[in-house]
Amino acid sequence: MLQHSGGDPTASPQSARVMLADPNTEVFQHLVKSYQGVPDKYIESYLWVKKCVEKGALLYTPLVYKNPGGRRPGEEYVFGTCLHDTY
Repeated sequence: MLQHSGGDPTASPQSARVMLADPNTEVFQHLVKSYQGVPDKYIESYLWVKKCVEKGALLYTPLVYKNPGGRRPGEEYVFGTCLHDTY
């Protein structure tokens, strides 16, 4: 199905626009870390093709950035005390 629709299963990650992998593997996580934020590169679950066919549209999964910590959006800011100033 991929080749029939213009996909190339032998393409390198550098030349591929969409890369399919099992999201439950380390390979998927590595691809996401390596290519997130790269324009026109999409890392998708292998089930993505089926979803696109069912919907009759090419829909990429949006990239979700995790909160790196600290105050969550909308939370009140808590000023530090002198206890926070000691190391």
